[in-house]
Amino acid sequence: MQKRVHVVVNPISGRRRSRAGARAFLKRVDQSYSAVTTTETKGSGDAALAAAAACSEEADALIVVGGDGTVREAASGMTGKGVPILIVPCGTENVVAKYLGLRIDGDLLLRVLTEGNRLEFDFGVCNHRKFLFVCGVGYDAEVVRVLAAKRTGHISYFTYVTPLLKSLIYYRPPRLRVKVDGRAVFEGMGQVILGNISRYAFGMKILSRAQPNDGLLDVCIFEYKRRIRLLWHAIRVVANRHLPSKGVHYHQGRRIRVECDESAPVELDGDVAGTTPIDIGLDTRRIAFLTPI
Repeated sequence: MQKRVHVVVNPISGRRRSRAGARAFLKRVDQSYSAVTTTETKGSGDAALAAAAACSEEADALIVVGGDGTVREAASGMTGKGVPILIVPCGTENVVAKYLGLRIDGDLLLRVLTEGNRLEFDFGVCNHRKFLFVCGVGYDAEVVRVLAAKRTGHISYFTYVTPLLKSLIYYRPPRLRVKVDGRAVFEGMGQVILGNISRYAFGMKILSRAQPNDGLLDVCIFEYKRRIRLLWHAIRVVANRHLPSKGVHYHQGRRIRVECDESAPVELDGDVAGTTPIDIGLDTRRIAFLTPI
């Protein structure tokens, strides 16, 4: 039977070394599969269209070469459950790929493509916009906003330094109101992180109890008024000692609403996503990823 694979490539994602590794892997895919269709993204929406085409042709897999943003866009274009996604991580953080145990390794990626396991992910929806792993309200979203305003191409960890410091100095925590499944769980100044996997940026495990396919969103609220408290929360998160901890509230639910007297910035999977208020839930379908574990 003919094996068909669709490939989506973000040509500006990643450093030269990772792009070279991805090209070498794709060359092996061309040699191993009888029908390979490749799409290079040129703008927003291209990855989603390529994913929809892979589903309509009932491809054996969709290979996504890029960072978390490209993966999210491709996943949003999936119109059926039968086609799994293999991530070739070329972004800066590659949160989902690292969670799945994937890296730029041709032998590993080819083995996962041919005989890997499928792991289904719940797909989050925030104000009608989809996200794969995280929604942030407050400080982290402000960092993303500042970074996006200055971004001119591929970003590195060093690129985050100025936005992190600038936001820490000038950003003031908003007064938030949070409801989980219709029940008020928090009102006060702070930061909200919610999603469906444990891994976050820089390897932190903020949502340490989260599972990708349990039908629930995990919500972690950090209560703080002063910068020193935010730094204290960050230190405890890095040490994975923030739960339980004073000023940290953890909940699970299917429907979350976050309001604010003043508009607070929102980010989805590391991209700017407007401001509060937001309503968050889960899509009726799941996305399947290929994984070695």
